[in-house]
Amino acid sequence: MRKRDLIVGEAAGWEGVETRPLPGGGVELRFGGRELGLVDADGRIELCFHPGLAAMLVETGRAEPIGPGRVGLDGHADEAVELLRLAHERARVAERVRADRG
Repeated sequence: MRKRDLIVGEAAGWEGVETRPLPGGGVELRFGGRELGLVDADGRIELCFHPGLAAMLVETGRAEPIGPGRVGLDGHADEAVELLRLAHERARVAERVRADRG
């Protein structure tokens, strides 16, 4: 099974995650209208985080910088799924906070 398919297959099973195909064989992953990340056809993943968290992931060597609040990862599928899970959990918490505030 291709790396992209492993990553997308795992994340698609999480609560509220939607997938959208991208040109060139990539897939966009979203939660509640919020972009979690993109997985290209080769399995490279680009993730969206708060800029401070993105900087920490770069500083600790877990990801490469792409732009403000965006990091990339070419590592193993397990590493990509772990960081994607972090993005998903943060999106779920943010959704709950917004709902609690009304």
